[in-house]
Amino acid sequence: MSSQGKLLSLCFSCDDRNYKSTITESLKMISKFDDIDCVVIVQDLYKTLDNTEFDIQFLENKGVNVIYQSGSGLSRSRNLGVSLCNGEYTWVLDGDVTFRLGVISELLGVLKNYSSAICALIVSVLAIEDGNYLKYFRTKEAIWDFHIMRVLSIGIIFNRRAQAFSNVWFDERLGLGTLYGGTEENDFLLRLKRASGLSVASTSLAPLVHTSDSAERSIPTLNVLYARGRIARQLGGFFGLALAGYWVIRFSVRERTLKAAKMICYGYFKGLPL
Repeated sequence: MSSQGKLLSLCFSCDDRNYKSTITESLKMISKFDDIDCVVIVQDLYKTLDNTEFDIQFLENKGVNVIYQSGSGLSRSRNLGVSLCNGEYTWVLDGDVTFRLGVISELLGVLKNYSSAICALIVSVLAIEDGNYLKYFRTKEAIWDFHIMRVLSIGIIFNRRAQAFSNVWFDERLGLGTLYGGTEENDFLLRLKRASGLSVASTSLAPLVHTSDSAERSIPTLNVLYARGRIARQLGGFFGLALAGYWVIRFSVRERTLKAAKMICYGYFKGLPL
C-alpha cells in the first residue's frame, strides 16, 4: 500500500522474535484508520522462528510494507523505514508498544490542525509499572532544546517533508545494536529542530503504551556515556554544561566507578571515540 496522501506513516523497527505478538496485534488495532499506513523493518538477527513466513504474509495481506534487514543497529533500521514513508508525518516505533485506540483518533485530529507548521509533535508515552500507568514525558507548553533531552524516540512524530528537506537522519553510530547504545532520538530531534527552523510541539495525549519493564530500559553498555557527554555538548550553553555535570555525578554513583565520569567528559569535550 502506498503511503502517498496519508496523514501518518508508522515505521516499526523490530526483530522477528517479538513482531508476531506485538506488531500484528497493533496493526489489527489501527487497521480501521484510513489516514494511517505502515512500514515494518524486521532485523533478521534471530531468523529462527518456524512461523516467520506466515507472519510476513499476514502483514503483507494487511497492506504493510515488510522489509528484512541484516542486524546493523536500530538507527539504521529506522532510517531505512523512514526512507520508505511518504505520509505527511512519520512515527518511529519499537516492537513492544500497543496503541490506545480512542487516543489515536484524537491524535489524528491534532496532526491535521498542525499541518506543516511544526517539525515534530511530542506525545506522552505510558509505561506499566507495578500495575500503574506512568508517563515518560509530561507535556510542556513549549518544547525548548533542553526539553528534547527527555524525549523518547517512540514519542516523536515528525514532519516527513521537513526531515527530508533538512536531510536529517538518525545517526547510525548511536542507538541499540551499536557501540554507543543511546541518545539517537535526542540527537535526531535536536538537529531536526535547528536545521528546519520549525518548532517542536507537544500534546497531553498518550496514544501508546510501552510494554517492556524498567530492567529492559536500563543502559545497555557504559559506552552510551560517551554519547551522553556528546549530546550535552550539542545542547550547549549553561544547560548543556549542567546536564553533563548532572550525568557525571549520577552515573559515577550508579556505576561506582570514576570511569563513567571520564567517559561523559570525553564525549562532552571530544565527541565519540573513533
